[in-house]
Amino acid sequence: MILKRPSVSAPEPITLANPQFEQRVILSSAVLLRLHCHRQLHFWSREAGGQLFGTMSATAVEIVKCTGPYSGDRRTRYSYRSDVKQAQAVIRREANAGLYYVGEWHTHPEPSPTASSMDVDAFIKTNRLSSARFEPLILLIQGTQLGAFGSAIYSVHSDNLLRWQ
Repeated sequence: MILKRPSVSAPEPITLANPQFEQRVILSSAVLLRLHCHRQLHFWSREAGGQLFGTMSATAVEIVKCTGPYSGDRRTRYSYRSDVKQAQAVIRREANAGLYYVGEWHTHPEPSPTASSMDVDAFIKTNRLSSARFEPLILLIQGTQLGAFGSAIYSVHSDNLLRWQ
């Protein structure tokens, strides 16, 4: 039996804000479509993830591309760890193409996702170790639901994870 993902039309871009920051975050239709294709819709679906890339202006960070998952990733139903070597190679490639590394994404098997304590710890560590020119880094978690309610966006501020609305 061959299982096919349900077809999903290109979603409208989503704009998010956080009172701690002047810039808005815009998720492009292409990014949302790719994330929607990796939703954990079945009991056997494993978490997927990768990196986020975009452009910046004084008023907005537009996330225009997401990469991953990679063949060397560690993936289970409730956890995801990106292959560091593959991720670094992609970050360098996208930087050479003129896109900024702006953060990480992964999926959760819940309709409207929230960051787990493991997500919080791992992302605060990623933020501390990153040499990215963009601060703060973005963490995007894609749930099973489509649209804005199926995506959770966070950033680190004073070693706390803040959710964007």
